[in-house]
Amino acid sequence: MRSTKRIRRGGGAEAGQGAAVLERGVGAGQRLTLGLTPHGRLVLEGAEDAVELEVELARRLEGAFARGAGHGLLRLGAGEVQSVLPAEFAYWRELGVR
Repeated sequence: MRSTKRIRRGGGAEAGQGAAVLERGVGAGQRLTLGLTPHGRLVLEGAEDAVELEVELARRLEGAFARGAGHGLLRLGAGEVQSVLPAEFAYWRELGVR
């Protein structure tokens, strides 16, 4: 079973409100991956079986996804165009570019 750590947003059902809350220390240099919630929201997660990202890249993505899925996707599609990314991040970057 995959062990995950999620970045969640405070404020319950209102995803756009509340400060980002980091659970169990997801941070730069961690093994990070992207996942979809049952409601279709894209989230940045920590997972033991994920590829470890470069420290600066992880920080940029963590900051963007803490603001929301749209900001994270925008970061991937506009800010990380030249970055070498694992396949799952590259997939979402291609979607963000469109």
